[in-house]
Amino acid sequence: KEFLRDYEFGCTKDYMTGRKCTVSGCGGDCDDSIINFGENLPKRDIREGIDNFFKSELSLAMGSSLRVTPAADMPAQTAEKGGKLVIVNLQKTPLDSSSTFIVHGLCDDVMRLLMEKLELKIKTFVLKRKVKIQVIEKYGQKALLVEGVDHDGTPFSLFTDVEFTILGKTSKLKAEPFLVFLCSATGKPWYEICDKAKSEVKITLMFNKHYGEPNADIVIPLQGFTGKEYLMSYNPVKEDRSHWDSITCLLYTSPSPRDRG
Repeated sequence: KEFLRDYEFGCTKDYMTGRKCTVSGCGGDCDDSIINFGENLPKRDIREGIDNFFKSELSLAMGSSLRVTPAADMPAQTAEKGGKLVIVNLQKTPLDSSSTFIVHGLCDDVMRLLMEKLELKIKTFVLKRKVKIQVIEKYGQKALLVEGVDHDGTPFSLFTDVEFTILGKTSKLKAEPFLVFLCSATGKPWYEICDKAKSEVKITLMFNKHYGEPNADIVIPLQGFTGKEYLMSYNPVKEDRSHWDSITCLLYTSPSPRDRG
């Protein structure tokens, strides 16, 4: 299984990331997807690359020296069968003589001008994060579990810390699982000893901040809650980056009569 994980990691000599697969029942070691020196491209990528360049009427090679094979040879497939090859690079490349057109410029500048010419809008990058909050059974008690999840529901380590605030008291957890029990020291559920105005828990999510993400607060009721998923959106290039642009509830599971207390 392939994962997209956009946080830094220390790579070992065997290119392991030091993390384990979070798919239920797996737990295997995760290695990186970087093509390091001495490693071959995946056969599937080579096959699809050659096939697509051969089919193309126009190929655009951008920001590449076109010197590292076999990928560097692929754009030539288009030119050899009579198609057009356009190269965008600051320096000369071995395929310059085979190209139809050469632009010695920055990729961003060229693409910006091209999109303007085509009257197409460049979409702003928006960071998406998905959070699952659910009530689970732990040691015979109900507990509140907070975890990041991938688009397919696979657990995703998104947080450095998570704070739970109940009745004005804050508990800060600094490692997974981010879990807090929903009972007081006497064993009674919190909502039974709270007044209605305070029968809720505030969850503060603290992110890795690779995109400068701010903390986010989510407030949920203590009584009758079983689980929700939230989709969070954040524009990392906007002027005011002090808050998430939106936090949308995606899923709500109605509590069963047994869970209503």
